[in-house]
This record gives sequence, structure tokens and C-alpha cells, in this order.
Amino acid sequence: MLYHDSSKRSAKNSSKCLNNIFKQNNRDSYLLDKLISDLYLDLLRMVPEKIARSASTNSKNTFEYFLNYSTEDIRLILIENNYTWSLHYKVCPSYLDEKQKLNSEKISLDLGVREISLKNFYKKNVKKYYN
Repeated sequence: MLYHDSSKRSAKNSSKCLNNIFKQNNRDSYLLDKLISDLYLDLLRMVPEKIARSASTNSKNTFEYFLNYSTEDIRLILIENNYTWSLHYKVCPSYLDEKQKLNSEKISLDLGVREISLKNFYKKNVKKYYN
């Protein structure tokens, strides 16, 4: 009898745990969708629609990392060269000292280069959705 009661309690506790995980995953999924949508709309002002869609979709893993761990200085770099576009992600980890960060920031400021700090974008936009 005692075994039966404890297994019921255990099942109840694991059910609550699974419900909490499910709620958290739904909340994270909703937030990720909103962040990707916001990034897409921001990028539309700078680049063609196809590039904006690709860059925003490919940034999902970065936002997931920010949600699950911590924010790092990650930059999305969009380079246009002869009507072709390339996407690059540059990571400047927090453990680098200031001199190393300055050396990693040397990016050409050509007209065809657009750079977005995903960390700043995330911090600015996540406030809209978190209560």
C-alpha cells in the first residue's frame, strides 16, 4: 500500500515537472518566434527580403543561446559584393580583454557591409515580451 501511494506521488511530481518544462518551452518558442520576426522586419530596411529572411532564420540558434545561457557579443555581418550577399557571424566572447576585442572589431566600413549587434538587438527587443 505504501509503495502504491509513493508511486502516485512520484507520478504526480513528474507530471508537474513535465508541465513546467512544456510551459517553459512554449514561452521560449514564442519569444524566439517574436525575436526572429522583429529581426526580419529590421533587416528589411537594410537588405533585400530574401537576405532578411535567411539572416533572421539563421539567427535563431544565437537567440536560443542567449535564452539558455548568457548573452555574448555576437555580430551579424551582411556583405554585399557585386549583387551577391554573404552572411557572417562574429563572436567576441566575454573572456577577451579590451585590446583583443578592439583587434577583433577591425571590419571594413565599406558601403556594402552592414553590421548588427545581435546582443544589443536581443536586449532591446526581449523586454517587449518578458513580463
